[in-house]
Amino acid sequence: MNIYFTRNFYTTTEEAYLVAKGAFMDELEKLSNDLASTSMNNSASKIAGLSYRSMPKIELPKFSGSYTEWENFKDFFTSLVHSNPEVSSVKKLHHLKSSLIGEATQLLHRIPIT
Repeated sequence: MNIYFTRNFYTTTEEAYLVAKGAFMDELEKLSNDLASTSMNNSASKIAGLSYRSMPKIELPKFSGSYTEWENFKDFFTSLVHSNPEVSSVKKLHHLKSSLIGEATQLLHRIPIT
């Protein structure tokens, strides 16, 4: 009989393949879990941290209370400050009050930043 059949080369090779495939799949799952965990934990800080720090500082526009300036100011403020989960409510209010000029400042000057 042929040596291929007497030594069970097919079965031995298939078992080695399945063991290697199983080990590979285990490592791939660990890597996927590690990457997902790292991505979940660091994506916000990478986006807001490293890339944000390397960019030039963006100044918030000033808002005087004029209706014609409102839409632009609101969109800008919302995207940079209000929608940022890393900015506390107190800091958001501080940024808002520091962006106001003229009549708008007078309307909110008595509201404490606390």
